[in-house]
Amino acid sequence: MIESDFYGFAKQSKKEWLELVSKDLRGKDFEEALVSKLWEKIKVEPMYFLDQPDSEMLFHPESEIPGMPPRVWTNLASVEVSEEKIGNGKALKLLNQGAEGLIFLVKADTDFKILLKDIQLEFVEIFITPLSEPGRVISDFQHFLDNSEFPKTDLKGGLLWSPTSSAIKTGQAPDYDLAKRAIEIFEDYPDFKALTIDFSRYAEAGGNGLQELTFGLGEIIETLDQIGELGNKILWQNLIFHLSSGSEYFAEIAKLKAARVLICELANLYGLEYKLEDVHLLVSNNHFTKTQLDPYSNLIRQTFEGMAAILGGVNSLWIKAEIGNRNQQLFERMAINVSTILRDESQLGKVMDPSAGSYFISKLTEDIKEKVLDSLKSLEQNGGWLSSFEKGILQSEIRETREQIQKKVLDGELTKVGGNKYLLPSQANSPQELEDFEETQLQLKPSRASYLVENKKES
Repeated sequence: MIESDFYGFAKQSKKEWLELVSKDLRGKDFEEALVSKLWEKIKVEPMYFLDQPDSEMLFHPESEIPGMPPRVWTNLASVEVSEEKIGNGKALKLLNQGAEGLIFLVKADTDFKILLKDIQLEFVEIFITPLSEPGRVISDFQHFLDNSEFPKTDLKGGLLWSPTSSAIKTGQAPDYDLAKRAIEIFEDYPDFKALTIDFSRYAEAGGNGLQELTFGLGEIIETLDQIGELGNKILWQNLIFHLSSGSEYFAEIAKLKAARVLICELANLYGLEYKLEDVHLLVSNNHFTKTQLDPYSNLIRQTFEGMAAILGGVNSLWIKAEIGNRNQQLFERMAINVSTILRDESQLGKVMDPSAGSYFISKLTEDIKEKVLDSLKSLEQNGGWLSSFEKGILQSEIRETREQIQKKVLDGELTKVGGNKYLLPSQANSPQELEDFEETQLQLKPSRASYLVENKKES
């Protein structure tokens, strides 16, 4: 940040600037004319001033290897496994195309020896997502590790599962006993985390950024309270945090930075010396922002959501490929390339925290943090995350937000390029094959902002 009087202009106070703005408005109300609302709760001002110092965040420890860029993140790609040999072939292909980490979506009785054949695990982050029966999937992976000679210190990644995220997916009670077992199984694997708190599930279901952070932090507190006998240090060492990056570009950057600060401060409240660079954020692009009508517009959304994730401090970036398109291999390759291009061509790895020094981002980060703390305090005063889940309160809040957004898109009040405006000619009158969307009272499922438009178009 430049502190010297480089340009020679006289300094203007905040009061003087506001007086000039008021004069230019010619009697119009300042708030009504120039101030907007983010997520219906945060004021977005037209100008920002240096009211408090802002410093660069460390998103990860500085590299000890000479010549390494200041900023690094892992480029993830996913493999849904139906048959181990096919899954292995796809995984090797994705690694050859630029993936640096793999997310395996697996069912029970998976043979990991076949699935991971020829994959050099010491150089790749591995994440396991159970599609069903998580206890059996964890046992399958444990069996593979116990029968391999792979050094425990070389395994990196984690289980993309937690009892709370599983409860939101299925509508069933959280299985905290399985969480304890997972932590005990992977206790000797220092860089493989046993639990992932899935903040993104709320955003995928249509919630806004404040709800995503509030309920995600509530999950952390609930999990720690339920299995705290294992020890706070062990629990925090076994946590990854999965967040989403959505359509509100600058807000997504600030949201991720606020999440890192809030998680760190929460850990400190539990008596740990937890630093910002100790927080591992896995960030994926948001399914809710996409439209089934135009996969090419979705590619643009993937790119700026990925960029927001990087500027916000992602450690593992998962750009999800478009599903259900004829050119599936093309879309999978392009999803991997988003991260590669942003690092190698856009040079986003040249600076640790490019948004540091932006008064707007700094103020927005602080505002998000304050609102989330207020909401989290209210959540805890009303019994905490588990009580809210069991009563269906948090689900109702997310659904209310989702329905408001979907109605705005349907009515044209909110523009969705490729959804309700600027449709592809080939999609203008073609019928859609929409999946059935049913939730129980306790479930939250991924949806899309343009779902009602797509449903109306089909009918």
